[in-house]
Formats: sequence, C-alpha cells, structure tokens
Amino acid sequence: MPAHNDYGGRIRYVTVTAMHYINGLCCPQVLETEGGAFLIEGVVQSQKLPGQERNYGAQERFLVKIKGKERYLYRNGQMWFIIPQKDDQLLFGMVGNSWRY
Repeated sequence: MPAHNDYGGRIRYVTVTAMHYINGLCCPQVLETEGGAFLIEGVVQSQKLPGQERNYGAQERFLVKIKGKERYLYRNGQMWFIIPQKDDQLLFGMVGNSWRY
C-alpha cells in the first residue's frame, strides 16, 4: 500500500525525462502525469536521503519549480514519484486525491 501524506494523499508515480551527466548528476527536465506534461523550470535543490536505501538504490529528493511553484520530486532508482498536495489539482490536473483521466 502506498504511503500517505498529511493530506491523506498517496504517492503518485510519474514519468520524468532527465539529463544524466558523466559526473553522475541527474537533472530532471520534464514531469509527465495523467494530467499532461510539465516543464521543470529549474532544480532548486537536490539531495540524497541517507538511510533510505532500497532495492532500487539510494533515494534522492529534488526541489523543482513547475509553473512557478516549488514541489518535491523523488527518485528511487529508476522510479520517480511526487506526494500530492492540496493545490495540485491546479498544477497537475488532479481532482481531489485522484488524477484527472
């Protein structure tokens, strides 16, 4: 069962297009949800989360800017996810706690 956030929402797996540099850095460029594709305007911060290793590798958290708003984007190996917030229906096309189809 997916984890819940403070608003009762569950984590949402998303598709991310990212640049992978020769020095090992990863920079997400585009986030795709059922609500559409969204340009990541910039990465404000990225950090590896110690003690959060799983089968897919070390978990990373990125603070990204999408449509002028800052959101956390998480990477666990090859999988990416967000934790929906209250105002995400405007940002990602969500209705309540579910994606708009």
